[in-house]
Amino acid sequence: MAPINVSDLIAKILKEEGVEWWAGVHGGHVWQLMMSVSAQNIKMYHVRHEQCGAFMADGWGRVTRRPGVCFGTAGPGVSNMVTGVYMAYLAKSPVICLFGQHATNEDGWTPFQEAYADKLFPSFTKWTRRMVDAGMVGYFMQKAFRDALSYPDGPVGIEIPTNILGYQAGDYPGNVRGYLPQGKSSFPAPPAGDPPMIEKAVKMLIAAKNPVVIGGDGIYWSDGAKELQEFIELINSLVHTRRAGRGAVPETHPLSFSGGYRGPILSKADVVCILGLRMSMLEHFGMPPTYPMTALRGPGGTDDQASNRSFHHRQPQNCPAADDSGRQGNAQGQET
Repeated sequence: MAPINVSDLIAKILKEEGVEWWAGVHGGHVWQLMMSVSAQNIKMYHVRHEQCGAFMADGWGRVTRRPGVCFGTAGPGVSNMVTGVYMAYLAKSPVICLFGQHATNEDGWTPFQEAYADKLFPSFTKWTRRMVDAGMVGYFMQKAFRDALSYPDGPVGIEIPTNILGYQAGDYPGNVRGYLPQGKSSFPAPPAGDPPMIEKAVKMLIAAKNPVVIGGDGIYWSDGAKELQEFIELINSLVHTRRAGRGAVPETHPLSFSGGYRGPILSKADVVCILGLRMSMLEHFGMPPTYPMTALRGPGGTDDQASNRSFHHRQPQNCPAADDSGRQGNAQGQET
């Protein structure tokens, strides 16, 4: 084992996590980190504007389902990344954002390009943390990769002051607090649906006369296109795919329909199964008239005491539902 500073440790973790390149604009606050990353033979794309680096990382995350890495120097370098990181957040694509910053002992002294990413980015990242303890950087770097890939995927930010970059993080590889020396952090296991709720949903769909299945972003991120098509063919249900899930079932498929027919078809549906689709403003929040209340049911009939129970899903919004008796529940589909 040998002492390792924070800058070199970050670069080694990027290499261990399979990072082939990163993108951003150089600056004095990140020069030391750039040298360390270069020593690991990780390619750097030097873009003309920091948001381009964030867009590149977002695009890489969407296509490969693996984290893209972008960086920016302190102050305007960090603020220029906002739009690209925000788009990654909306798309739920895995991105690692590395932010440069002034030294911790200059806080509040009006240092060069003073800014605080940990106050700017939390509303559109899964989390953003300022590193003030060199001994914890290894832990949070590996955690960033795990969390960026944990459902729902999304961008994670780490802000490293210039003095912290030069501090010793510990003795590599076996004595760095919170760091896993085995190499690559384990890939997060995909979330599993609740079996009783899935069973209830399937029974509802099988019993339905006019079922409709709607798939969204979650179909893409879980790589569930093949399973979705098999599912709708098995239950003979019409299907509509939206957002990143569009095309999971080809629009030329005889059971597939496009957005222009959504209103007329949903108005006649008796059960609607929503898979991996955030019920946002673009979905009118799952409310009528776009989503007829009578077609969205709880997991049982009028005599089923479980009708008011929720279909637990892994998206932030709730879709109102009612069973035959009009009792309110939360009906939401499980991701394939």
